[in-house]
Amino acid sequence: MEGLKKWVKEELTVTEIETLAKNKEKVKQLLGITTDGRIIFKIDASKLLAKETICLYMIGKVYAQIAGYVDTESVTNKELIETLRLPEGTIGYTLKELRDEKLIIAERTGVHRISHDKIEAMLDNILKKIQT
Repeated sequence: MEGLKKWVKEELTVTEIETLAKNKEKVKQLLGITTDGRIIFKIDASKLLAKETICLYMIGKVYAQIAGYVDTESVTNKELIETLRLPEGTIGYTLKELRDEKLIIAERTGVHRISHDKIEAMLDNILKKIQT
């Protein structure tokens, strides 16, 4: 049993930072981050669905926090409404969809963050969509 335990720890254990590092080039194609933590899309966001736009913004917040540009990767509903300029109803409805699909996590009422284990699939989906 100890041998298997050691093998699992050495061969199967991954960290979130490794996962985020693995996707950095994909992120670089889609967005940039200012030193004050603002997320700047490098693509035409009008080609994306609201859920893709929100997820991409949340992904940017993850990397902004890693860089130390923001204190938290969490995003408030108000921030999404003001930054993405989407209607409040669209934001609320889309956040519920994203929670139901387990793409985001509600930290408390009106505050969410992206599920790190869903970042790669979302990035792949967005990249595929904008390349077609």
